Amino acid sequence: MLEVNITKKLKAFTLDVNFKADNNALALLGQSGSGKSMTLKCIAGVEKPDSGRIVLDGEVLYDSTQGICLSPQKRRIGLLFQNYALFPMMTVLQNIMSACHQIPRKARKAHVLDIMKKFSLEGFENTYPNKLSGGQQQRVALARMLAANPRLLLFDEPFSALDTNLRRQLSQMVADVLEDYDGSAIFVSHDCAEAFRLCPEIAIMENGKITVHKDRISLFKSPETIAAAKLIGCENILTVRTQEESVIVSNLGIIINNENSDDITAIGLPATAIHVDSNGEYKFNGNIVKIIKSPYDTTLVINMDYSKYDIFCSLPNGEQIPEINSNITFSFDKEDIFFLKGSN
Repeated sequence: MLEVNITKKLKAFTLDVNFKADNNALALLGQSGSGKSMTLKCIAGVEKPDSGRIVLDGEVLYDSTQGICLSPQKRRIGLLFQNYALFPMMTVLQNIMSACHQIPRKARKAHVLDIMKKFSLEGFENTYPNKLSGGQQQRVALARMLAANPRLLLFDEPFSALDTNLRRQLSQMVADVLEDYDGSAIFVSHDCAEAFRLCPEIAIMENGKITVHKDRISLFKSPETIAAAKLIGCENILTVRTQEESVIVSNLGIIINNENSDDITAIGLPATAIHVDSNGEYKFNGNIVKIIKSPYDTTLVINMDYSKYDIFCSLPNGEQIPEINSNITFSFDKEDIFFLKGSN
C-alpha cells in the first residue's frame, strides 16, 4: 500500500497530490506538464516535496513534520525513466548488477542472468548501451529495475521514444511484469489506451492535482471532467448553459433534461454516439464539410451555420456515407452523453 499526500511549489502551479494505491497498478494520466513525472520523482526520492507525507507498506519514506526523508537507495523503489538512464560506460551485465544492492553478493550474478533470460537479453552481457537498439535499451532498463527486488514500481512514460511495433511489444512485456508483481505500481502516461490496458485504476491529473480517481471501466463510462473526457478520447466537448434541471447545449441549440445540472459546464459526446438519422432522443441538422477516411472507420466533420464549432461523427466502414456538403439530420441518445465539470 502506497499513501501519498504532498505539496511542492513549481513554476506553473503548486503540486498538491493526495492518493492511495493498493497492490495493483495505478495510471497517472494527464497532459504534459500536469505534474505526473514530478509526483513520481518525489515518491522515488529523486525530488523532495515542500511538505507532506509518503508511506509505503507502513514505512514512512518522507514526513516533513518529523524531518524524515529517506534516500532513494533506502526506499527500494524501481523507477523506469522514458530516456532509459543506462550507464554508458557499463556493459548490460554491469548495468543490471548495479541495482542489486539488496541481493547477497555471491548470488548476484545468477540472479541477474536469470532476469536477463526473462527479458531475452542473453548474449548481450558484454554489450554497451550505445550498441543496443531503443527496444533493447528499454528491456535492459526494465531488467535493471526489477533486479533490485523493489517494493514499488514507477514507470515514467517508458515507451514514448519507441515506434508503434516496439511500443506494443514492450507494453505487453510490462503487462506481464505487472501481472506477476504483488506490490504497488504507478504508470505515468498521456495515452489513455495504454493506461486502460495496463492499469485497473486511473487517476487524472490537472495542474498538479488529481481531479478524478476511478477504476478504468467507470472512468470511460463517466469521466466527470472536461480534462478526463479529452484524455479518454472524447471528440466532441460542447459548452452548455444550465438552468433548473436542464442544460442548454449552445453549439447544437438543444435542451437536455438533467436533474443534477449544478456545476455542469460542458457535455462530452463521443463521435461514435452520433447517428446519421433522426431516431435518437436529440436531433440537430448540419452540413458535412469534410470526410476523413481511415482503415477502420470514416469521420464526418459537421458544421452548423449558427455554430463556430465543428462536430465529429464516426461511422464504421461499410456503412453508407453521405455526400460532402449535404445537409443531414443527426441524432444521439442521452445515455451516450458525458455531463462534465471544469474548464477547457
